[in-house]
Amino acid sequence: MRIQDQTLSLDSGNVTLVDEVDGATGPRIVEAMRVEPRLPGGLVDIDTIVQSHPALFPFLRYDLRFPDQPQHAPIEVATWRQMTDLTCARLRDAR
Repeated sequence: MRIQDQTLSLDSGNVTLVDEVDGATGPRIVEAMRVEPRLPGGLVDIDTIVQSHPALFPFLRYDLRFPDQPQHAPIEVATWRQMTDLTCARLRDAR
């Protein structure tokens, strides 16, 4: 697999963390890791994944606000923002 000018082996992991995608110098591969694709219980939730792989936490960008979405009703945008804020606070406190 290729990301920008770097070739990655799929043997190195099934998740590749890429940072600075919108940066002036372009994307930077931070880490490749293996994440178990099947989680116990059959339900996938962000808490379980991030707690199992703490390196994912900085990539959640919890410091950013959910952007305005003029194509959606204001109540939808407010709900998404609130859900994002609550999830990020919960994950941040669990660290």
